[in-house]
Amino acid sequence: WNALHDSRGKLGDAMPCCEICDEDLLGPGVCPDSMRDRTFQKVVRWSEWYQEEEVDGTGIVIPCGLRVDLDVSPPLLNGLYVRGHLHVQDGVDISLRSDFIYVCGVLSAGTSTSAHQSKFEVTLTGMHTVEESGIDYGVKAFAVFGGLIYLRGIEKQSWTFLKGS
Repeated sequence: WNALHDSRGKLGDAMPCCEICDEDLLGPGVCPDSMRDRTFQKVVRWSEWYQEEEVDGTGIVIPCGLRVDLDVSPPLLNGLYVRGHLHVQDGVDISLRSDFIYVCGVLSAGTSTSAHQSKFEVTLTGMHTVEESGIDYGVKAFAVFGGLIYLRGIEKQSWTFLKGS
């Protein structure tokens, strides 16, 4: 599967939170012009970065300037704000469960040269609403406003020929 969503194409006023996209990781031509030529200040693994006490009931925030490599399935989150970059690490199956996900930075799995091989599952549990930039996205929202979602996985054949009937 391949998916690329850049919300600025339809919403001209939607600007990325940080105007940062890691083209060295994702590959040439993936990052839109408004997010190109910037680098992240710090790269960390979720398993080392996330602390339960950081959850204050409103959700986890991946701040500008930080790329978090999701290397484990996190516990159920009250919400997830991706302002920096959340990259799903390959080689391990990941289940991301959250009340909502709001992306104005970058959420990625796979690169332009290497498809994501492992399972990546997103489940929206939806007990908290998300409101950002004056927009109420409601519950169980997977909202992208000014951000970029880049998902590239292995291609699977979705049809076959029958030998006979």
